[in-house]
This record gives sequence, C-alpha cells and structure tokens, in this order.
Amino acid sequence: MSDFWNKVANTTAHLSMTEVGAYRLLLDHYINVGGNCLASEEQLLRVCRAVAKQEQVAARSVLQQFFEHSDGVWRH
Repeated sequence: MSDFWNKVANTTAHLSMTEVGAYRLLLDHYINVGGNCLASEEQLLRVCRAVAKQEQVAARSVLQQFFEHSDGVWRH
C-alpha cells in the first residue's frame, strides 16, 4: 500500500462504512476537478450519492471533518 493510502486508512479509521464511502467519492471528485471543488454542499451530496437522510448526515460529517469551504471553494 502506498504512503498516501496508508495515511488515508489511518486518518479515516474512525469513520463508519457509509462515511468512508462518502469520503472516497468526495476525494475522487476532488482529485478529478484538480483540487478545487466549485460546488455547493447540495451538489457534493449528489457527488457522493447521499440520498437518504442518514447518508446526508454521514456525508456532511465527512465534509466538516476533512474539507474546508472558503470563497466558494471546497478544499481537502
């Protein structure tokens, strides 16, 4: 396992399975858009496929823990 994925595994060890899924989908999106997510929170909930209330709670928790929102941009 690469150092990057070791760090991810260690940093996210406390997350639930749903939260890990949201984190991975958000991280994939973040990488694919070049590191600056110009999206609203609602759009990012769709990116991580959070439809049910419990999924949205999990996704918002991940956003709060691992992403920072400033000047309309989400950063990891």
